[in-house]
Amino acid sequence: SLGDKHLAFIAKRFLEQDFMKDVSKAQVFKEYGYVYEDEGQEKQGVIDLMLVYPDKVVIIDYKTYDLSDEDYQNQLASYGKFAHRAFNKPVETMLYSLEGGFKNDGPSFK
Repeated sequence: SLGDKHLAFIAKRFLEQDFMKDVSKAQVFKEYGYVYEDEGQEKQGVIDLMLVYPDKVVIIDYKTYDLSDEDYQNQLASYGKFAHRAFNKPVETMLYSLEGGFKNDGPSFK
């Protein structure tokens, strides 16, 4: 069906992105739930896709199209802080537009 073809196109385009080229070298976590404490406050969330490489962590948050909401950057910052503490590696974060096929980089943690 047309819907299935569109979903296949979106998946194929995502998997062909530069940031996915070394995915075979990563531990892949999908819908990764976490809880941690930051400055006395409990933070929690669910990371859409987290790729843990030997030397870094890449976090990808999917959105349907629009990536401009300021809250998305705050969300990425929370994900990145958690992953940086949990894995003790540099972390890159990004938003990815499923319909648009483009990404916006988020905060990184060294």
